[in-house]
Amino acid sequence: GRKAGQQNDDYQRIEDPPVPIITDAVVVPTVVPSAPPAEDLPEPVPTPAAIPTAPVPTAPAAPTQSSMIGGPAFGRVPMMISRCRFCHITNTRTRTRTYPTFRTWAMAAALLIFFWPLCWLPLVMDKTKKTDHYCTACGNVVGEVKPMEDCCVKQRG
Repeated sequence: GRKAGQQNDDYQRIEDPPVPIITDAVVVPTVVPSAPPAEDLPEPVPTPAAIPTAPVPTAPAAPTQSSMIGGPAFGRVPMMISRCRFCHITNTRTRTRTYPTFRTWAMAAALLIFFWPLCWLPLVMDKTKKTDHYCTACGNVVGEVKPMEDCCVKQRG
């Protein structure tokens, strides 16, 4: 009988195909030592060399919403960011500035027309204003929260 883990001698071990190694934007096929060629197996075909294109550098885009993909979700209070994308300082706290925008004033005007006793409400509520997050080291805007963007949102966790 056969013991567990023994291979059948009638079968040959099939090697994985060579994996290209990228070195300085040139693909060099690796050489894998193979078993003695069998009569029924075709000759191995070398991997064609390919020249990958380098990514085109682009300027960082300004954030347009409070939750960026893979980034922090900005709120209305200062927070810690792992890295500033402008000055590249790590583990720094943001400084916030909350101020009314045209949308805030439009909400106040609508309340003035429809229910005048509460027309002042959008001017004192932070959720109806825009909040900018600034890096404390370089002073650039690293994130923003638009008016009413975080209204009626529950944080999980």
